[in-house]
Amino acid sequence: MNLLFRLQEASECNGEAGRKSSKGTEATVATNETKGSIFRRVSLGSLGSLLSWRRKSQDVVGTQEVAPLEKEKGPPRTLEERIQAVDLTGILNNDADVAQLYFFSDFMLSKRTMVVIRLVTEKRTDELMACKQHNLRKSDRTSKHDRSPDMIKQQAIMLNECSSHPNIIRLQEAFVHNGYFYEILEYAAGGRLFDAILDAEYHTEQETANMVLQLLSGVQHMHDRKLCHRDIKPEHVLIKERSPAHSAEVKLCDFATACLFTPGESMTEKVTTPYYASPQVHEGLYTESVDVWSCGIVMYLLLTGYPRKTKAIAEHPNNYRGDDFLKALTKGKLHSLQERGDHISSQANHLLDQLLVTSEEHRATPRFAMKNAWLKHHAPQHAPSSPREGSAVSYVPGQCPDRAGLLF
Repeated sequence: MNLLFRLQEASECNGEAGRKSSKGTEATVATNETKGSIFRRVSLGSLGSLLSWRRKSQDVVGTQEVAPLEKEKGPPRTLEERIQAVDLTGILNNDADVAQLYFFSDFMLSKRTMVVIRLVTEKRTDELMACKQHNLRKSDRTSKHDRSPDMIKQQAIMLNECSSHPNIIRLQEAFVHNGYFYEILEYAAGGRLFDAILDAEYHTEQETANMVLQLLSGVQHMHDRKLCHRDIKPEHVLIKERSPAHSAEVKLCDFATACLFTPGESMTEKVTTPYYASPQVHEGLYTESVDVWSCGIVMYLLLTGYPRKTKAIAEHPNNYRGDDFLKALTKGKLHSLQERGDHISSQANHLLDQLLVTSEEHRATPRFAMKNAWLKHHAPQHAPSSPREGSAVSYVPGQCPDRAGLLF
């Protein structure tokens, strides 16, 4: 009886096929309401026909159910999901060895305990690139400066997320081979902004505005993606070419301390270099606004030249942080920069005031600061997004070929 009941239900689901069946295969239903039971009488022809239809429908339904599951793809992962899963899709090149695609020179751009950076040439294009080589086998965090293999790869994911911006160093691709993680990065022949500041007495307002506007643009690009750099300083700003400072293209690099942030929530990890850290970093509760403060310190150094450390600061650097550090360097004259030189205008001082407000609530955002009238007046209307032909002249100021390329 149960079989006949199921067959009748299958017949009803078949729709038109059930209605167009021949007389010999018609099923009739009689209902005995008095007894409360349902009697179904199905002919042999009907039984065979329904069984045949059921087998065919199972085959069709089975095919229709399985095929979409095989082709179905999940939604694209968010940046947070990719970072948590250490998903290097679109970054990691598994099809070739790094040595097959790049010539490695003996010229070492930088060398640290766990990281070596070499100048390389892409074989296909003959383009100079920088290869950042991480030793994954020794990255066991035995010291506070070491990072785990996953942390190194997560940094690459965050950098790749921002690489489309002209003022952030571009990550071309990455490789894993024999316990090493290789990042192929854009090469900045102009060297570090740190060296340019050291070599110059100071930078003009036009030169400063050009570089600060680009730096703020890169920071805004990061913040739009809910990424905070947390260690902006002249050592982490590169100059693309050896060109005049008023038209130089600068690029933010080194995402080792970068992290995702949630708007309105504070971060606690003290990773910012003390001299460039906002007061909130030293208090242990800060937001992405720490990047704006650091940009303000970079701007201050561009306008005034690199400060001469006093003996007290040199001997006890940890005693001078945030506001205390600035006061020690400027003798309390941060808000009166004109006293340090006639070349610094009140408009430049006003922007510094906005970037270096002690309160995070009142500190300017990168987007707000980029609208500053002083920046708009002094910075080029269109910052170059790529090197211009014929612009590779010696960097002014800071003609230091021996330092060019000391990138990270």
